[in-house]
Amino acid sequence: MYLQYGQGAAEKERDAQISPWAIIRVDFSMTVPLTRCGERAKIPIEINRRVSEARDMKAAVGVIHGRFQMLHYGHMEYLLAGKERCERLIIGISNPDVTLVKFNDANPHRSAAASNPLSFFERYEMIRLAMLEAGVPREEFEIVPFPINYPELLFNYVPRDARFFMTIYDEWSEDKQRVLQELGCEVEVMWKRSNDEKEISGTEVRAAIAAGEDWSHLVPKSVYDYVKTHELEQRIIALTGDGQN
Repeated sequence: MYLQYGQGAAEKERDAQISPWAIIRVDFSMTVPLTRCGERAKIPIEINRRVSEARDMKAAVGVIHGRFQMLHYGHMEYLLAGKERCERLIIGISNPDVTLVKFNDANPHRSAAASNPLSFFERYEMIRLAMLEAGVPREEFEIVPFPINYPELLFNYVPRDARFFMTIYDEWSEDKQRVLQELGCEVEVMWKRSNDEKEISGTEVRAAIAAGEDWSHLVPKSVYDYVKTHELEQRIIALTGDGQN
């Protein structure tokens, strides 16, 4: 099990009104609900029980990927579920720079500038800090670019013989699964949900920032502190104001 967010007096006082996700637990033998904003999450972590006995064993190396614009508790559920399935997790950041962003009909907003406000390095740091905050030893995870829009480049950053963990939410997810399988990757789908079943999205976090609303309960404390320290809210507000979201 990874991730139990500790809370001090100030946080506990705040939680009388708004409760963050206190615990995210991933367990192969259980279906565990999450809690956010004082309510039980509607969608539990769904473990695919139809995998083979071989799949139930931890992989030596796993690969998982996402844009992480911005890293939130939904991402942490995803990342920690992947880490539970392997000894060493390689976390790939898609759209790592503007030259590797490509429009896709299945999910057109992902290529918009307002949907990609954070640099590769900023996302790298947020992931690194949040994984450490969750209690994952630094030697058990790596963070690399993952140019999924240009599949011919992927194996410059990740090993071919790793197990590739995914979740399916929409047509874009299915497209990525197909791309990885056509490359000969071993793909494990950890769960399938609809977009409506997402408890949090990066769009929701960015919209809260742009609107001047409180968003601290949507992300790990280390991510919130990093954004505040580096004044990244201003960039998100400016991009959203340009009407590019």
